[in-house]
Amino acid sequence: MATLTFSWPPATKRTDGTPIPAGELVGYQIGVGTTSGTYTILTDINPNTTSEPESSLSSVPTMPGTYFAAYKAIGKGSSADSVWSNEVTFTISATPIEVGNFTVG
Repeated sequence: MATLTFSWPPATKRTDGTPIPAGELVGYQIGVGTTSGTYTILTDINPNTTSEPESSLSSVPTMPGTYFAAYKAIGKGSSADSVWSNEVTFTISATPIEVGNFTVG
């Protein structure tokens, strides 16, 4: 598995456009997938209230291909989540292979 590091500005609005009040932010969720807008690998992140949120993901596939990732804030209560952020796209060009005691890739 590959490792990706993300950082993002703190979320400020729910999906309905209303502000997320201080204390209602439960955490964040990062989504990764092979189709734009469809995230099959979801990772929950605890909020960091002292600075911009940041997280490293180690559960990212290493199969060659193009992947899409985005994040959203998780709030308390129904419809308290933010919308998904703008996507980032990344490409994995080669799968590491192991030969004897060596890893290539």
